[in-house]
Amino acid sequence: MSMESGSNRKRRRRRRRRQRKSPVKKIIPWFFVLLCGIGIAWFGNRYWLQSVSHEKNKKEAIRLHQKSVRLLKESRLAEALPTAQKALGILENELGEVHPELAKVLYTLALTHRYQNKFSEAEKEYGRILAIQETAYGKEHPSVGKTLYEMASVFISQRRYVEAERLLNQALPIFEKKYGSDHLSIAQVLSRLAFSYQAGGKMPKATLVLLKVEAMQNRLVHLRGAGVTRKKTVQEGTRPGSGTRDKGPVTVEEAKSLMDRPPKLYRAGKYVEAVHLAKKILEIYEKNMGTGHPLVATGLTNLAFLYENWGTLKVATLYYRRALNIRKKTLGPDHPLVAQSLNNLGMVYRAQGRFKEAGPLFRQSLSILEKKKEPDHTIIVMVLNNLAGLAEKQNEMKKAAALKKRAKVIQSRLTGIKR
Repeated sequence: MSMESGSNRKRRRRRRRRQRKSPVKKIIPWFFVLLCGIGIAWFGNRYWLQSVSHEKNKKEAIRLHQKSVRLLKESRLAEALPTAQKALGILENELGEVHPELAKVLYTLALTHRYQNKFSEAEKEYGRILAIQETAYGKEHPSVGKTLYEMASVFISQRRYVEAERLLNQALPIFEKKYGSDHLSIAQVLSRLAFSYQAGGKMPKATLVLLKVEAMQNRLVHLRGAGVTRKKTVQEGTRPGSGTRDKGPVTVEEAKSLMDRPPKLYRAGKYVEAVHLAKKILEIYEKNMGTGHPLVATGLTNLAFLYENWGTLKVATLYYRRALNIRKKTLGPDHPLVAQSLNNLGMVYRAQGRFKEAGPLFRQSLSILEKKKEPDHTIIVMVLNNLAGLAEKQNEMKKAAALKKRAKVIQSRLTGIKR
């Protein structure tokens, strides 16, 4: 019995020893849990901080890009360029070098370099944009077509007409697939292609393309006008052509009251309606006032403005010339509206790269404006800036800087701000 009880006691002691744990052994599992918690919290906090930093950097890049666009619009190229470059650097660090968001900033950089006549830099940036867009959206996306169009403009500025034509012919089927056979974008590409053919000495090709553009524009105006009439017929239940609004202005007074409407339609993106109404107004003036009346010159100027912005520079040039001749004959060579027409024609010549013809027109316009007893300083500033832009395109940077300085001095007087 004593031996048996002794062995029981030993078993009980061993059992108690197994049941008892040291304080260290008890702490270890909880310590492990604590370490895991700290690790999870640390990594989570680090990820959160990275996420916050990422969003903050993106917002800063967007802010810088918006600032660079504003500076570019104000022709402050020396400030716009580093601002856009800084925005690009941030986005490259945050998103990588092939993210579609980079294309917007690269476009601003390319445009800035174009205005500075640094075409090789602009070409590189457009090439990079093209690669990003083709990877992200495919080679037939409209954004690719737009970049091809812009890149072709750079080649035209460098007189590399064959390369420009190749790019424009690549862009054309992209727009045709997207929009069909008749569309504003297609007309713009064809207009630029015609200009390239003309500048490159390929006059037969240029003529054929220009005829195609003119026919397309006429179809667009006719179809859009007819579409408006049909739409009104469905909505109001009237017979086609019965509404006075669709007929447009009928009298000279009605035409005068609608004179400012075509530019507003253009700014609203309604290009075809704008041209249609501007032509109707011009027809009324010519019919009622004769082809040499100052109001006809105003109608021609409005129509030329629309064609200029449409990219049909040859047609715009013809209208601006007619307006200038009418104003010289009816108002005299020193009238402010003659100065306006000279400036308008100079801008179209500059857009076509006809710098030698544009310069004298800008200088004549400035001379007329400065002779006035009470000159319109706002218009003088505009003409000075146009002359500065022309000087930059001809790499006459000192001359451009002097003209800009003159414009700033006048502008500061107008605004009352001493710069």
